[in-house]
Amino acid sequence: MIYSRRLAPTLLVYLLALGLLVFSFLLAISLGAANIPLDEVWRLLFHPEGSNNALIVHTLRLPRAIVAALVGACLGVAGAMMQGITRNPLSEPGIMGVNAGAVLAILVALVFFPGLPPWSTVVVAALGGVGAAALVYSITLSVGLTPVRLALAGIAVGSMLGAAASFLLIIFEDRTRGVLFSLSGSVAGRTWEHVWTLLPWAVPALLLALILSHQINLLRAC
Repeated sequence: MIYSRRLAPTLLVYLLALGLLVFSFLLAISLGAANIPLDEVWRLLFHPEGSNNALIVHTLRLPRAIVAALVGACLGVAGAMMQGITRNPLSEPGIMGVNAGAVLAILVALVFFPGLPPWSTVVVAALGGVGAAALVYSITLSVGLTPVRLALAGIAVGSMLGAAASFLLIIFEDRTRGVLFSLSGSVAGRTWEHVWTLLPWAVPALLLALILSHQINLLRAC
């Protein structure tokens, strides 16, 4: 009985969050240069037709909204996991240098290996992020591992890698011009190709994070 009373508010929060997510997703598809009513967006999602609105929904806005939702979910989960592992409420991929490492790795791949296939971008970014995290951990371990020192080392490494990325952006401007919008967080121009590139990596990672969430909660409580 007590367990049910505790579970009910949590379930209500989850349902409200899910409803807000669905509403925001539909709103992102509805609003734009050509506004489409929400009820029509809902109908066109399940019953596509040959109208201009259907073309806008399925070709332009739906893949963009899916990419935004997947990227947002991955960033949110990554931040939550990092806070649990490091036991620091300020920790997130930006502060810990992970984002800077991923950006630098992508720029290096674009400049020196321009012939890599599109799907390899995810692998390159992951390797760069892991490398940056390993560097932060090794630096902190050498001076004494604490949550505060870990965050400070992450900020220092992130600044250093960010400077290196800015150097590549300036020196090789002709090769890196196309990635500026993505690095700024824009999802403009995302297509179904980007969805299928991201989906095989994002969904398993999110499921794995869900499976490991209990262990991370236990680690944070220690």
